[in-house]
Amino acid sequence: MFLTNLLRSIVFAIASAVLIFSQDHSVQLGATVLLIVTASVGFIGLAVLIRNESKSNLASNLFSSIVSLTIAMFLLTTNGFLGLQNNSGDLFIFRMLIALFVLVLAITEFMQGQKAQQGDKLEYRISAALGLIAALVFALAPLNDVNAVGFLSAYLALSAVQRGIWLATPGKKINNAKK
Repeated sequence: MFLTNLLRSIVFAIASAVLIFSQDHSVQLGATVLLIVTASVGFIGLAVLIRNESKSNLASNLFSSIVSLTIAMFLLTTNGFLGLQNNSGDLFIFRMLIALFVLVLAITEFMQGQKAQQGDKLEYRISAALGLIAALVFALAPLNDVNAVGFLSAYLALSAVQRGIWLATPGKKINNAKK
């Protein structure tokens, strides 16, 4: 799981930086960044599965990879390959896709936390709770395009920082050195 968290942290940090420092907070930009994030998370998950980093989490990693790649494919082919546009219908689709993506990550991390070592259980739970809260915000809060893209960048930044801190804890360095 170390490699998965490292790569996800990098992808989430870059994506959040693009959204935070961009002057355009439209559904189009948010959907483009979401496309890149979901495709990256999906391919990272598949690469880790091929590498056989964690055989105990095979089903949950496969599930999150398939859902991530399905969302990426949907975003890629929407509106005749033009992507989501800046209208209320596409804003709703954008919010629901984010909610689905984040909820799937939260569920898989909760499942992985059940089998994790004692030091990682809390981190999995924090990550799952962060994802669940973000999914609820995107699914239930009345967000406009600027708020939706802003909350996406906030979720990505918080998740990247939480994963980075998780990877940098002294106990993880000792455990990783043994592997």
